[in-house]
Amino acid sequence: MTLTGGITAVVHLSAFDDQTLLDGINTPGLYKLEATIGSCVFTQEIEVVDHGLPTVSLSGKEQLCPGETVNIVVDNYHSDEGASFAYLYWDNNETEQYSDWLTAQLSLNDPATYSVTVVDEYGCKASDNIIIESVESQSLNLGDPVKICTNDKVLLENPVASALAYQWYRVNAGFGGFIGK
Repeated sequence: MTLTGGITAVVHLSAFDDQTLLDGINTPGLYKLEATIGSCVFTQEIEVVDHGLPTVSLSGKEQLCPGETVNIVVDNYHSDEGASFAYLYWDNNETEQYSDWLTAQLSLNDPATYSVTVVDEYGCKASDNIIIESVESQSLNLGDPVKICTNDKVLLENPVASALAYQWYRVNAGFGGFIGK
C-alpha cells in the first residue's frame, strides 16, 4: 500500500473480488487491511494523517509603470525565518525548484499573471497568483510658460483627466515645496 499526496487508497482482498482499489480516502484515521488467502486472514493497520496544506501569499505592486521594474514577493517566506514549505516553483515550472530567500521574490518588467506554488515536506501543494498590469505612458503637456504679474495668482490644473491623484510642487523649493493638489 502506498500513500501519495495526502490521499490514500486502500486495497481490499477477499474471496469474492480479486483486488479492488477504492477511489481514495481523505479522512484522517486508522485504517485496517484484511486479506484472506485460502483459509488464512492477514491484517495490517495504517494511520492516515492530515498534515494540512502549506500557505503561500504573493504581494507586490500590481501596476507596472513605463520603464519600471516591480518586485513580487512570497509574503510568508522571510530571509531570517525560512518558510513553512520545502520548496517553491514559479509559473508551473516544476523542474526548477527553489528553496532560498532570493528565489522567493521576482523582479519583473513585463505585465502578465505570475503564479507561485509551494510544496511542503509531505508533497502537499498550495498556489497563489498576482496580476501585473501595465499603465500606458502619458504625455504631460502643460503648455507654454505662464506669465503673471507681481501679487497675481494663477490656477494650475491637472492636465490628465484620467489621473487618480496629482500634486503640485515648487521645483528647488527644498523641504516643504508641496503647494497643493
